[in-house]
Amino acid sequence: MIFHRLAVSRFKGIRNIDIAFAPKGITLVEGRNEIGKSSLVHALTTLFEEPISRTRRKLEHLIPNDGSGTPEILLEAESGNYRFVYRKSYIDDKAAELTLLAPRSERYEGNQAQEGFDRILNETLDRSLWKALMLQQGSAIGLPEVEDQQALMAALDNAVAGTGGAPDAESLYARIGEEYKAYYHPGHSGELQRLRDLRNAAEEAAAAAKDIRRRLTELEGKTASAGRMRLLLATLNDRETTERRAERACRERLAGIEARERALESERTRLELARHGRTSAERGLEPRKRLVESESKAKEALARIATDLDAARSFEMEAARIAREKKTDVERRDQERTRSEKLVALRRADHEHLRDRLDLEHLRERKARIDASRDRVRAAKVEIAGNLVTDAAAAEIRAAQDEVERARV
Repeated sequence: MIFHRLAVSRFKGIRNIDIAFAPKGITLVEGRNEIGKSSLVHALTTLFEEPISRTRRKLEHLIPNDGSGTPEILLEAESGNYRFVYRKSYIDDKAAELTLLAPRSERYEGNQAQEGFDRILNETLDRSLWKALMLQQGSAIGLPEVEDQQALMAALDNAVAGTGGAPDAESLYARIGEEYKAYYHPGHSGELQRLRDLRNAAEEAAAAAKDIRRRLTELEGKTASAGRMRLLLATLNDRETTERRAERACRERLAGIEARERALESERTRLELARHGRTSAERGLEPRKRLVESESKAKEALARIATDLDAARSFEMEAARIAREKKTDVERRDQERTRSEKLVALRRADHEHLRDRLDLEHLRERKARIDASRDRVRAAKVEIAGNLVTDAAAAEIRAAQDEVERARV
């Protein structure tokens, strides 16, 4: 496998680092203790082995030293015929992305990205050898799980001892143990104290930033509240217009009901006339029959009119109820609008009061500067009155006058 680029952000002691590897040769990472050399190796191991589905408790060791941010690791590499970019982020913002650059262009996310990366490694990399060669600073030195690969064990011993695996050859793990003792030092109190001091300073800065953000949020909340009030006022005006239109419709329906009542009264009058006509028609049979038929028809019409009148009265009562509810709703919305207008006026008065205070403080500051400059001029005049005016005194007088002019501006 050939590494082209490794980018690590917010991972343990590493805040942000982006390494571009040379196309050929060996890359050596060096630096003082506790600077993050082992964290780079740990980042690679995490990218290869740790799934993004792990819980926060199991990944607490990856959290940055300042306690904030999401660990993120990106690797651009070649393995076999594949060239790819693999990125993972953990804990709060879990994500995995695999972008194939060769032999074809493809992109995977989430579990598919992790499965695709594992397929590439299983196809092109001896993962047992990879794990055997990984050694973390501060971890116990033990035998890798390669019992079933005797040829690999012999080759490793041969590479380190250079004796072809002779009985008296120096063991690979003994050499690793010596290197471990040579470079690992458990105590770094000075570095740790400086790190603690930096953490304390970072926490104080974070607290100050949090307070500033809180104040900005309060100010933005007040501004947003005034905007919401104006929007609510406009909404109430629209609702009031709608309710007034509904009220006009109800009044039109009431006018229709009154017209029906007048029609009913007219029918009643016709019925009375028909009754009087029946009395006159009783003198003759045929006229009487016609009168009876007319009366019957008039009764039927009266019954229909009475039914319509009952329905009209029910509609009138419903319309009156709706009108009362609408009127009550309009009055309530008028009260809400009045409260909103008062609140907007109060916010505007607060804003003007704050602006006046700022202007007053600015004027006081300018007056203090003018008074101080005047005092210096008076002192200079007193000194001039008792002494000859030298070049230095004249220069001081001119400087004081210039300060007076600047203060007036």
